[in-house]
Amino acid sequence: MKNGEKIEITEHKIKHLEFIQGVIERTVKNSFLLKGWCLTVLFALMTLSTSEPEVSKRLFYAVVISFYFLDTYFLYQEERFIDLYNYVRKKSGTDFSLKVKKISKKALLSSAFSFKNAFFYFIIALIVYFVHF
Repeated sequence: MKNGEKIEITEHKIKHLEFIQGVIERTVKNSFLLKGWCLTVLFALMTLSTSEPEVSKRLFYAVVISFYFLDTYFLYQEERFIDLYNYVRKKSGTDFSLKVKKISKKALLSSAFSFKNAFFYFIIALIVYFVHF
C-alpha cells in the first residue's frame, strides 16, 4: 500500500476478517488447552507411575514431546492465519478464501523454536528431570 492510497472497507471484507479472526482465536485457545492437558496428563502419570523411575521418565518425556509437537502445529497455523489476516486487510475486495498456502511462507521450524512454545515445554522437561533425578 502506497502513501495516500485508500483501501475500501466493505461489509464483506469485515466479515471475511471476522472469519479469519475466529480461526486465529480457536488456534490460540487450542494451544492454551494443550498446555493444560500436558500438565494434567503429567500429574496423572506422576501419581500412577511405576516403581521403575527410568521407565516413568521416558513416558513423561514422550508425553511432553508429543504435546510440544501438537502445540507447535497450532502455533504454526496461528502465524499463517495472522499472515492471511494481514493480506486480506491490505488488499481491495475479498473472495472469502481461508487458504493460507499462497499467502504465508512461515516455516514450521520457526514455530517450533519460538519463545512462547519452547520455553514452556523446556521448563516442563526440567521439572520432569528434577522430580525423577
